[in-house]
Amino acid sequence: MTTKPCPDCGEVKPLDEFYNNKSRTDGKEPYCKPCKDARSIAWRKANPERLAAQNRRKSLKKKYGITVEQYDEMLEAQGGRCACCGTDTPGGKGAFHVDHCHDTGGVRGLLCQSCNAAIGALGDNVDGVWQAMLYLVKYEQKELVA
Repeated sequence: MTTKPCPDCGEVKPLDEFYNNKSRTDGKEPYCKPCKDARSIAWRKANPERLAAQNRRKSLKKKYGITVEQYDEMLEAQGGRCACCGTDTPGGKGAFHVDHCHDTGGVRGLLCQSCNAAIGALGDNVDGVWQAMLYLVKYEQKELVA
C-alpha cells in the first residue's frame, strides 16, 4: 500500500503524509500530518493541566533521571522545605529546584530559588561557598566605612 485514507479529512494520501508509528500495523499514524497536528493542538488547549503534568514528568526524567514520585518523596523527606535554608516557600515558578552535581548528574536535594541561584553563582562547589563564608565572617563584626 502506497496510499491510505485519513479518517478526519477523508482524503487518500501518500504514506509519507502520515507520521511514523511503529506500534501500528502499517507503521503509520491513522491521521494525516495536518489532521494529527490539529488534533494535538486541540488536545493541548483542552487539557492544560494534563499537558503540564506530562511535561513535568518528562522534564524530571530527562534532566535528572527521577520520577515525579521520587521528587515528591524527596520533598516529604525534607519536610516540605528547602534542603539548604529550610524555607517552605520555593520562590520562582512555585516548585523547589532539583539541585544536582553538574559533573556527575547526581541529585543532591530540592532547593528554593534563592539557594539554588546562590549555589550556582558561587560555582556550584564547596570552594566557592567556603570563600563566600570566609568573606562574610571577616566583615561580620567590623565597622564598615561608607
